[in-house]
Amino acid sequence: MRKGFYHSKTINRGYPDIRRYYVTSLLKGLKTLSTHRADGITINLGVASHLIRDHNLLNLVTEADAGLDSGNISIGVRNDWPELTSILNKTLDTISVEEHRRIKNKWIGGLLGIGIETHFRRR
Repeated sequence: MRKGFYHSKTINRGYPDIRRYYVTSLLKGLKTLSTHRADGITINLGVASHLIRDHNLLNLVTEADAGLDSGNISIGVRNDWPELTSILNKTLDTISVEEHRRIKNKWIGGLLGIGIETHFRRR
């Protein structure tokens, strides 16, 4: 688990008996899982998919939806760049359902898309 991440407090409160292993990055967390130094990781499915593909961590599989509220996922824009907010909103409004599916498949691809926050385990 990454200290200070959105779900750390929720997991700590809801599962006090789980032994925690803190990592400095999500990639280190996935590598820790891949090399049998951890039993699982809760991570965003899109982020995990990207890291697993880029770092060839092919012994990891999606276990289940972690059952955690994914929070308000958004794109941050500097407050001194209001034009960018308008450009992003207009661009997002033009994406069709089919294009949205294609983009999602590109980033989440062959992983089981059962939730935004997902628990992974080794094969």
